[in-house]
Amino acid sequence: MRRVLAAAALALAGASVASAAVVPGLRTPTRNIHCVVAERTDPRNRGGLWCQIDRASYRARLQATCGGIDWRGWVLSGNDAGQVNCSGGAEWFGTPRYVTLAYGRAWRRDGYTCRSARTGLTCTNRRGHGVFISRESWRAW
Repeated sequence: MRRVLAAAALALAGASVASAAVVPGLRTPTRNIHCVVAERTDPRNRGGLWCQIDRASYRARLQATCGGIDWRGWVLSGNDAGQVNCSGGAEWFGTPRYVTLAYGRAWRRDGYTCRSARTGLTCTNRRGHGVFISRESWRAW
């Protein structure tokens, strides 16, 4: 019995070490939009750039498109077009370390570039695919 509990405790300790990894991220000056770059270091992690918005005029419409699953924002892989992210679980693991991206500035990390403007945040991958996110509108290409 003790061995089973010890094994379970080690498994939980390993899980918390993995989830304690720092994940690089950015947020807009208003802190309404935030993104993280999650590497594919964990088999449960799909990797990519994950962006969310706290307050948006279209939130209810996007939530309705997710068919009963939670609307989680957008995801941009390293190769493909940005897309709306509907998910029932965690997309990445770790603790985000956000830097505030001032308007007019760019943030680059692992093949992604995000540019902050008063009109919204635009993020692209190396292939030119991306997402634009603002409080009033969004688009993915």
